Amino acid sequence: MRPLQFTMLRDLRPLSLLTAFAIIAGAVLLRMAFDPAFPTLPPFITLYPAVALAGLFCGPLSTAIATVFGTAAAVFFWIPPRFSLSLLQPTALVTVALFSLACLFILLAVYSVRTRFTAVSIARQALDLALQAGGIGTWEMDLHTRRIAASATAYALHGLPVQNTETAPDDWLIGVDPSDAAAARTALQTAVAEGGLATYSYRVSAPAGGDTWISARGRVISDGDRPRLLCALVDITAQVRMQDELARGRERLRLAMAAAALAVWDYDIGTGTVTIDAQYASTIGFGQDGETMTRDQIGAHIHPDDRARVAAEHDAAVARGGDYRIEYRAITMTGEVRWVVSQGNMLVGGRQPAGRIVGILQDVTDTKRRELELQELAALRELLIREADHRIKNSLQMVIALLTLQLRGLADPDAAEALRGAITRVGAIAASHLALQSSDDLRQVDLALILQEVCGHFAQLQPAIAISCRAAGPLMLDADRAIRLGLAVSEVLTNALRHGFRDRAEGAVTVDASIAAGELAVRIADDGIGMAAESDSSGLGSRIIRSLTAQLRASLQVESRLGAGTVVTIRLPAEAEEPAQDSAAMG
Repeated sequence: MRPLQFTMLRDLRPLSLLTAFAIIAGAVLLRMAFDPAFPTLPPFITLYPAVALAGLFCGPLSTAIATVFGTAAAVFFWIPPRFSLSLLQPTALVTVALFSLACLFILLAVYSVRTRFTAVSIARQALDLALQAGGIGTWEMDLHTRRIAASATAYALHGLPVQNTETAPDDWLIGVDPSDAAAARTALQTAVAEGGLATYSYRVSAPAGGDTWISARGRVISDGDRPRLLCALVDITAQVRMQDELARGRERLRLAMAAAALAVWDYDIGTGTVTIDAQYASTIGFGQDGETMTRDQIGAHIHPDDRARVAAEHDAAVARGGDYRIEYRAITMTGEVRWVVSQGNMLVGGRQPAGRIVGILQDVTDTKRRELELQELAALRELLIREADHRIKNSLQMVIALLTLQLRGLADPDAAEALRGAITRVGAIAASHLALQSSDDLRQVDLALILQEVCGHFAQLQPAIAISCRAAGPLMLDADRAIRLGLAVSEVLTNALRHGFRDRAEGAVTVDASIAAGELAVRIADDGIGMAAESDSSGLGSRIIRSLTAQLRASLQVESRLGAGTVVTIRLPAEAEEPAQDSAAMG
């Protein structure tokens, strides 16, 4: 751009005083030079322009001081009596007074000009700083010469070296995308023809690669008879890239929402209006994308049985200023009932002091139907399992009855003993199936029910032995471990009755079970004959007990003395650490 070259000196400084004196002295010398040829010239004729010039460049005070000496010199050389220091004639005094008054007006005018020029200079410097801080470049073109003068920032935006001379339009457009250059010319030509504002954007190929996007605004201004086109440029590359990324993000979001059949809604709490998108309109059967509806209009399409609940949850979310998620049934314009999930996020502040809720709506009818079908299948499966457990229990009871009949006809003691063991094991399994029938979810069973059933079965087999079960129930345990533990207790009772009361007709056995500090303890105690520490424990029942406790990851403790009975304690965690293994051998 064209810089202002005029420089003013600060007033009452040595340089300004010397310059003012030099200008005034030059005016006096010029008058002396005219004296031989024009002796009748007014004495102050050359001082008038000198006062104006010195005042403009050096300041009014420095000029006033210099003018005093210049006036004295003019009086001395040209006011009669010339070359005399005597008092002036009245007419001479009037001439000097008029000259002094004229100089005063000249200096006042010069002071006003200097003040305005200083203000313009400061404003220009502030403008330059603002343009540099904002990265804004400027250029102007003389519409007569068709030459362009640009700022350093404008040259940098175009990727051109800074030039002190004016540039031709074709050179100025080097590096500009050809299609953009054509559009820029059209916009500027329209602005020149119509005198309006030209606004356009274009790309410049950067030396390091890639494009720099520039936004330009131009207007024609008149400078006398020389109209000029002024333009301001700003780098908008970051904004363009951000807009492109935002557009790509919006497109990805649109595709994702379309794939998931997500609808968008925007609820203005202050006005009570809801703005919906096309997917929402399609889901419920409303009008077009961007339609604004009232809350009552939206609520009218909520199923009557869900309407109060949805309103209460929505109002609670608004009151606490938080997010919410509501599942309800919606009635479409055709009367069809659809399951939907509405999820909202509270936005507070901005131009809506009352806040807004922006959310999504998803049609989950198919998912809901599948859930209901799965629930029905799960209920049917549970019913079938319970029926199977009932039939298995009955079948096992029939097997026990048949084995018991077979037992009564056996004469061989060893065969009878083996058959009794089989009966007790089948009875323990039957007790487990009975407990499963009483379970709510078929995953957790009450161990107390299994132990009571097992004890009752043994009491029937050995009516002479008092068998009691003291389980502090309910003792909920996962079904797999409960069945194994019931079998282990059954084997312990079998050993107690077989060996502890071998030579006695009467006795007592107690089974205690309890949970404390996260540990389940089952204690089986009898008052039988006991056994020595070195007694053989390699029988089938003992092996089964050890195998079952290993599967349960339980501890097994046996305390017995001859003549003092036996106590067997099984301890295991109340909560399963991991699923029990089914592959362990039982023999």
